[in-house]
Amino acid sequence: MVKRSVRFSTQVLLLQIVVLLVVCATGFGLMAVFVRNDLIQQYEQRALAIARSVAADGRYQVALAHGDPSGEIQTLAERVRRRSGALFVVVTDTRGIRFSHPDPALLGRPVDPDQAQALDGREVTLFGPDAVGTSARGKTPIRDAEGAVVGQVIAAIDADALNARLFDLLRQAAAFVGIALLVGTAASVALTRRVHRQTFGFEPAGLRLLLEQQAALRRVATLVARGEAPTGVFDAVAAEVSKLLRAQSTNLFRYETDGTATVVAAQNAPGVVVAAVGSRVPLDDDSAAAQVRRTGLPARADIDGSTLSSDDSTSGVVPTCAVGAPVIVEGTLWGAIVASWTGQSPVPGLTEEHIAEFTELVASAVANTESRAELTASRARVVAAADETRRRIERDLHDGTQQRLVSLAIGLRAAEASIPPELSDLRMQLSRAATGLVEAVADLQEISRGIHPAVLARGGLVPALKTLARRSAVPIELDLSVQERLPEAVEVAVYYVASEALTNATKHARASVVHVELQADLLAVRLSVRDDGVGGADATKGSGLIGLRDRVEALGGKIEIASAAETGTSLFLTIPLASTQ
Repeated sequence: MVKRSVRFSTQVLLLQIVVLLVVCATGFGLMAVFVRNDLIQQYEQRALAIARSVAADGRYQVALAHGDPSGEIQTLAERVRRRSGALFVVVTDTRGIRFSHPDPALLGRPVDPDQAQALDGREVTLFGPDAVGTSARGKTPIRDAEGAVVGQVIAAIDADALNARLFDLLRQAAAFVGIALLVGTAASVALTRRVHRQTFGFEPAGLRLLLEQQAALRRVATLVARGEAPTGVFDAVAAEVSKLLRAQSTNLFRYETDGTATVVAAQNAPGVVVAAVGSRVPLDDDSAAAQVRRTGLPARADIDGSTLSSDDSTSGVVPTCAVGAPVIVEGTLWGAIVASWTGQSPVPGLTEEHIAEFTELVASAVANTESRAELTASRARVVAAADETRRRIERDLHDGTQQRLVSLAIGLRAAEASIPPELSDLRMQLSRAATGLVEAVADLQEISRGIHPAVLARGGLVPALKTLARRSAVPIELDLSVQERLPEAVEVAVYYVASEALTNATKHARASVVHVELQADLLAVRLSVRDDGVGGADATKGSGLIGLRDRVEALGGKIEIASAAETGTSLFLTIPLASTQ
């Protein structure tokens, strides 16, 4: 016989009802105790009030003083007992001899309890059994005209009256408790249904899986948002899917044009036979990856051959059940995520939906990477075109305009030398014209160097930086640890960044010295420019470095600036060499 498990929502409802019953029962019991104690106090005070009314009657005082030969006290006490509904009203003298009692046979006999408290002038209340029965009793002294104690009055109210009153109150309270229990049960049912709707009917295991999925998606989405490399995102997706679905193997495939698929990421349990990352697998079977390739839709396969290469001979456990979901990048089927289990492992429900959530993040990572690659290539083309334009302008100025101006200056000097001494005014005019041409040539050379410095093209980065240092108005300390020429694009970027940093230090920093350090290895070139000026520079407000960021980022590099007030400004540039080869 198959044992059916109770739904979690039903268990919660039953638990709520049990808790409600326990709370109501506990509250009802505590209330009964408090009400009974309160009633005892009330009935004790009623008994004491009856005793006080008797003690205040002067007839009892007179009768006690004369020994009550006519039995008047018994008559008066019985009249009070019947009128008040008391169990008994007993009057005694200072010796404890009864002068009144419901049982006439006990008249003239001493009472059993200790009379000390009432006879010493104190009033007493108590509850409990006595010779007549369980009752609430009150004792008070009887005093004569001078205030001396001449006897006592003991009045009692039967406990049956108290219990009847208690039962009546508890019956009313029970009705309210019953109503509260019904309202609480209805509220529990409504709350359970609401929780059931809000959790979409998930049992705890399903809800836990949903929460774990959201946490995993958030971790992967953070990597995508940070611009993590696709390989890092792929590995994270494989690991998260495998952990979330308890899969023995999770593979991310990229479909190729030749009908195969490349394994770009994998997460596998020990001993599971899988294809290595980077290998290609055929898609000519009914594996999950092959079905996704043919239909573009999620698919399941009882026997998964997509995790094995055709020539894989590794021994181990072969996954026998798999679920795959497509990765769609900008409307095109890019690949698939396939999670696999061994024959002993059940496939979780809604697996396709869970995997599909991750395929969207993979698609975003691929699309972002392609967009960044296109942007970088576009920047590189723009920078290359600009550099070529600079070089052409520099050559045109050097070989054309500059040479013509030099020739004109030489011609003017020759004309100046041929003028007779008596024409001194004309000689002076020609001299001034020749000097102006020489100065114009110098200005043109300076402009030419700014457009594209010839020393950079001829000698490389180190001579170009030394030339910048010589021309700087601020002392420059150089530490240039570069022996070989770097790629032209890298040299140009480093030169312009250094030139702009030195210009800013001269114009704005009020520095006494600037340190320039250049290092290069097989991986990257690094430039740092540090001054001891006033600091406080904001690279986002009008700095010429803003225009150089595109040039640097087109080479895969980055610029960082630290410029706290009164601590100087430091610029750090890093450009990877592998991406510029």
